[in-house]
Amino acid sequence: MKLQQCFSYCYELLFHVSFDQMSHQYKLFNTELYKFKDQKDEILSLLIQNQIIPYTNSYSIHELNTVILICRAYVYDIFFKDYCKAMEDCQQILSTPNLYTPITTCLALYRRARLYYNQEMYLEAKSDLEQCLSFCHNKFSFAFNNLANICKDYIVDWDEALHYYDMAVLLSPLESVFVRNRGFLYETMQKYDNAIADYEESIRIDPTDAQAYFRKAHYLDVKQGNKIESIPFYNKSIELDPLDHNSYNNIANILKDYLHDHNKALQCYNKTIELNPSESMYYTNRALLYQSLNENDKALQDYHEAIKVQPEDFTCHFKLGYLLADKLHKPLESLQHYTICIKIYKKLAKEKSNKVQTRDAKINVAAALNNRSIGMASIFPLQICYTKQYNDLNLAIRLDTSDIYLRNRASTLVFGFDEHYLSLRDYSSSFSMGDADVFSLLQSVCIEAKYDHEPLTNCLELYDRLGIIQEFL
Repeated sequence: MKLQQCFSYCYELLFHVSFDQMSHQYKLFNTELYKFKDQKDEILSLLIQNQIIPYTNSYSIHELNTVILICRAYVYDIFFKDYCKAMEDCQQILSTPNLYTPITTCLALYRRARLYYNQEMYLEAKSDLEQCLSFCHNKFSFAFNNLANICKDYIVDWDEALHYYDMAVLLSPLESVFVRNRGFLYETMQKYDNAIADYEESIRIDPTDAQAYFRKAHYLDVKQGNKIESIPFYNKSIELDPLDHNSYNNIANILKDYLHDHNKALQCYNKTIELNPSESMYYTNRALLYQSLNENDKALQDYHEAIKVQPEDFTCHFKLGYLLADKLHKPLESLQHYTICIKIYKKLAKEKSNKVQTRDAKINVAAALNNRSIGMASIFPLQICYTKQYNDLNLAIRLDTSDIYLRNRASTLVFGFDEHYLSLRDYSSSFSMGDADVFSLLQSVCIEAKYDHEPLTNCLELYDRLGIIQEFL
């Protein structure tokens, strides 16, 4: 009986509500149908057999078929992840829109946009959502919310995303998800007062919104550095959603890095992986805990598990390279993993992925290049790997222009290979970036003294520079 009531909500949505009531009625239908996710096979069978609502004179055959198409597309999408069959039902409506009500067309466009989104076709999803809003005269808050998500995460137009979130909240001010999502955008835009206000408002609207507690905890933890203060909110999120693996992972990080309670941290990491064994980061985090306990064999096993889950996890390969080189004394294997890191970076750079555009990402790649050059130096004679080392260091310097250590390593490398002009260039560059870098200055002076064959024309300059050295000695 409850299931039939759920489909009745869909019927009312498609044929008896105004655009102004559309968002509220869709929420009722969505909430009720989602309750039956554990009975998905039974529901799909009823939909296929056209038995969702007993036939009466109140419903025409066309109306029943319309309800079936909308509900079945939902079930295929949400419950079964069968995007092809969901797309077929949407296309049946959209191929003959004149046979259906405007709200039916809106929902078909909305569903198809979700299907495009799930297949990473973000521009197509955005286009469908814009058409959906055009049909319903900008009255469907869920479409605005999804448009905002696309603009925030994939198109990276934060102003447009904020406009869409504002519209979603304006149409459905009691929808905590929309307020929470806007808060996350504010956090991304570094408007932290607005972010925390939205998280708290989301909790006020719906005290059972686990994600609102998680977002507030994450803000306190990561943005404000209030690690201890964040734990009760992570715990509240877990209480409301026992499957919240993100909160378990973040609590474990705090226990490991700040409270140094390794036993409890290990319990939380174990729970995290039990809840979501398909996330490579969780294995990497537990591996780092094992490393801190000098249980390197267990750490090695977790890194390999992480790579099985996600073969192109940059962080995992980088950390594994360090473990193999510095703890397990396997430089050749270490070199292989640093090389994989660099291949991952080059692939993402070629694809123009946002993942490699941030300063932190470039610094990490520079570190991988530097570590690979160190690894080559420990295995091969300089004559064999000199060019490769120098190329790695040069690329690292381009990625992290502020790292004086990288410039000094490049200079030392070429100085040892008697390419003094290149060496002088790099030492001079590193000195100009760090006034107190005595090593760079001394090396530069030595090179000039050794190779400058002019009759002491630069003596005064050298003397002045040696005087600078004395200030730091």
